Amino acid sequence: MSFRQCSFFLGLLFFISVTQADEIFHKARINMLYPYTDGYVYVGIDNEHGSCQHGYDYYRLEVGRVGVTEESIDRIYTAMLAAAAQGNQVEIVFEPSPDGNCYISRIKVFY
Repeated sequence: MSFRQCSFFLGLLFFISVTQADEIFHKARINMLYPYTDGYVYVGIDNEHGSCQHGYDYYRLEVGRVGVTEESIDRIYTAMLAAAAQGNQVEIVFEPSPDGNCYISRIKVFY
């Protein structure tokens, strides 16, 4: 392998490792849902994960972030409403962001 090929592959590996997001799984109970007119939802939970450093026990669900689409936000929000109404535990999948928010990408409801 030539120096040029080796440099290309090392650069590619570096780029992939830097741009790959780290999803975090966290179990909690939802105690607040606060939808905004802008289309995003703040989700309050009963315990914060250590990876969310903004100091609040809430996470953000927003179209266009971490793969959330217009269709999926409705489904995730509906599942959250059901879980909150019944007091069920959920497992949220989120990614911390440099802007201080933790963006939810998926949710699992335990019944």
